[in-house]
Amino acid sequence: MLAALTGGNPDAAKFLIAWRAYVHLIDDIVDGDAPPSAVIQVGAMANTLFSSPFYRAHCDQLYLVV
Repeated sequence: MLAALTGGNPDAAKFLIAWRAYVHLIDDIVDGDAPPSAVIQVGAMANTLFSSPFYRAHCDQLYLVV
């Protein structure tokens, strides 16, 4: 299903997988379900996510979603 959604673009697939993990961790932090160390983890995830080739190639469109 992911291949169909991304048109077979591996960078897009990696971005979507990372995005899902990122937003779920943010949700867990907000809900109080994550340990304090998750704040550091989410920062590291953001760095990786927003420097990924797919995000950098499409940041003008993705910026509003972020």
